Amino acid sequence: MQAPSNEVSYTVLSEKAKGGGKRWIEILSARLPILSWLPAYERRFFVPDVTAGITLGTMCLAQTLAHATIATTSPIQGPHTALLPPVIYALLGTSKHGSVSSGAMVAMIIANVLQPFPEEDHTELASLLALVAGFSQILMGIFDLASAVRFLSQPTLSGFITGGAVLIIVSQLKNFFGYAHFPHESGPFGKVAACVRMLNQANWPNVALCSALIVFLVCSKRLKRIAREKSQTSTAWAVVAQLAQIKEIIVVMVGILFVRLTRKDSVAIVPTVGHIPQGLPPLRAPWQFDATRRLLEGPSDVLHGFLFSGVVLAFSAFLTSYSSFKRQALACDYALDARQELFALGSSGVVGSFFGAFPPSGSLSRTGLAVQLGVNSQVCGLANAAAVAAGLIFLAPLIEDLPKASLAAIVMVSAEGLMDFAMPVDLWRSSAESFRSFRKDLLVWLVGFVCTILFGALYGIILSVLVAVGQVVADASTPDAVTLGAVPRLQNQWHDVSRWPEARTVPGILVFEFRGPLVFASAEWFHDEVERMRLSESHGASIRYVILGMNPVPVIDYSALAMLQTILTEWKKKGIRCMVAEANSSVLDLLHEKLGDQLEQFEDKSKEVLSIESAVSVATGRLARSRLSPKPVGTCDF
Repeated sequence: MQAPSNEVSYTVLSEKAKGGGKRWIEILSARLPILSWLPAYERRFFVPDVTAGITLGTMCLAQTLAHATIATTSPIQGPHTALLPPVIYALLGTSKHGSVSSGAMVAMIIANVLQPFPEEDHTELASLLALVAGFSQILMGIFDLASAVRFLSQPTLSGFITGGAVLIIVSQLKNFFGYAHFPHESGPFGKVAACVRMLNQANWPNVALCSALIVFLVCSKRLKRIAREKSQTSTAWAVVAQLAQIKEIIVVMVGILFVRLTRKDSVAIVPTVGHIPQGLPPLRAPWQFDATRRLLEGPSDVLHGFLFSGVVLAFSAFLTSYSSFKRQALACDYALDARQELFALGSSGVVGSFFGAFPPSGSLSRTGLAVQLGVNSQVCGLANAAAVAAGLIFLAPLIEDLPKASLAAIVMVSAEGLMDFAMPVDLWRSSAESFRSFRKDLLVWLVGFVCTILFGALYGIILSVLVAVGQVVADASTPDAVTLGAVPRLQNQWHDVSRWPEARTVPGILVFEFRGPLVFASAEWFHDEVERMRLSESHGASIRYVILGMNPVPVIDYSALAMLQTILTEWKKKGIRCMVAEANSSVLDLLHEKLGDQLEQFEDKSKEVLSIESAVSVATGRLARSRLSPKPVGTCDF
């Protein structure tokens, strides 16, 4: 008898072990998504993914060099950011099309953070910043703070990005004019003024080259849309479409060719990138840098400011990356895991910081191009990194002749694409009725835009977040509160009397609807609004019934219940009755539980959910009967 028992025990233990093993595999796959999609990867996708990866890699090489100039670091740090971060993201990320390396907006914030430090320390401190931001993103993932992006409305984000795009363009004016030496000016207005003062020192061949390349990029951008539509029926347009996709590579090649053809005595007539270390970056911990040592030995407030900036940068990089990836995921019908995206982006930054990278981020333009190229997986990201590595190994001597004018042209045209002045114009042109609801969004856009330009990208994103949170708090504390009336031409449906002038109210009855959560933040607003409407000139002192339309109220808390108890007590003294209509079950249960001793139930004493129409009907009937009997004592009915 004992042997079967042992056999059963072993079987149970074996089943539990298998179940535990499956659970560990599921957890590992959730944290390492490549284990989920790689075994199911179809071979027919390999060639298209690798081809697209090589195309994106060559484009990435040009863009990252340009982004390094925005970040005010060594040009080579841009391509270094496109080496290991895409590989780490391919292992950990959940976006099929996400392209992780450098980004213009993040580069602008990096420049803002590094501005107080000596220029020779910028490259090393940027790698340290990648470590700080990366760890911050990992911690955000551990504490599941990905939902923080919901606090940024579209107008807030648009205003910040548009302001940042203006700063990016202004930062490239010195490279546009080809100044050999440019004064250290803070703020966009100071930089523009310095450019105007130094026009007599401008390098006019550089201006001509940069202007021509900008015209080419803008025309290619416009032509690409036309070519994409006509490429199905015309081979020539198909070729044009392909060339338009690699316009940045063409700009780099034209720039290098210009420098080599116009040299005088082996000296370039326009400023160039200069020495580029050939090969892959060495492994070096960020805390071993001389710049890090000087930062740690310096004033503590400078260190604290640097660390705080790293946290803000972490949020900004995740915000821009996730919004870019989510847009393409929605278009291609697959889901992203926001928490895992934090782990992926943070790990990319941490690993990259040991190999000379600055904080990485996603790119909307490259991610969109990945979709157009038919990318199916992050095999493309691995090919992208391989293409950048090959470029650093074999093309470094060629890149040394790359004119800064080419990089300035790429940056300025890409920044123009980030601007969104259509949104504030659309909000301004809204109808008078719509404008009342959109004016907050217009104000938020203007605050994000102006603050970013005046105070820089770093403080711009901080102030934008504060404004967005303030808007959420304001909206939660002052929801719409309206008087309802029956509209005859809509079969007596109940609507806001301010929007429907023909809506009819019932003498002696106030139908009040509160359109938002009834919580501590909005309880006082509810009290003020319902009393204001009850005492308004149109109703005077004739109100005998108040019907509270609670359909738009999703939740109610203790503070709101206490407020209702107070107001019901006051109404009771004045002989005013109250009914609650169309409340959801959770709100109705709370009202019954906490205010039940003050409430008189209808007919069968059940917690009946009344419609507004039936509540008005009951109130009208009781008012009619009250004319033949003493005034009723104030109660609240359901």
